[in-house]
Amino acid sequence: MSRRIRNKPEISSRARAALFTIGYEGHTLDEFLDRLADKKISIILDVRRDPISRKKGFSKTALKEALSERGIDYVHLPQFGVPRDIRQRYKEYGEADSLREFVHMSVIQHADLLHEILKRFFGRAICLMCFEKDPAYCHRSLIADYLAQDDPYEIHHL
Repeated sequence: MSRRIRNKPEISSRARAALFTIGYEGHTLDEFLDRLADKKISIILDVRRDPISRKKGFSKTALKEALSERGIDYVHLPQFGVPRDIRQRYKEYGEADSLREFVHMSVIQHADLLHEILKRFFGRAICLMCFEKDPAYCHRSLIADYLAQDDPYEIHHL
């Protein structure tokens, strides 16, 4: 199965831009915001399906307001959030194939939207955000990998 995204819009071939990913697990809101500020992140792409959290400050409205106060834009992309049943199978049984397949299909199905956002914000420090602390266990790293295949992005996991 090819991992390339077909018919994607062209992005400038300037020097490689940085694409960051971050999970808020284990961080307070202030720690999270400080990490973003340290890397001069200017836009968060929230790839959670449901942007709600039991952790204070990380639900969509509160997070969007806190980011705005720091001059960081917020875009919610629920199309890239993993459905509960796939997350559960991955956590309980380590079914990474279903997770990878879901991300692959999401990226292909919504490639135009994703690339339009990246094109619009190219040159700014963009960060994909989800819950999991370790990017190796989170779909955001798979999304970043797909994007970096054909575009000039260097991935940094915070």
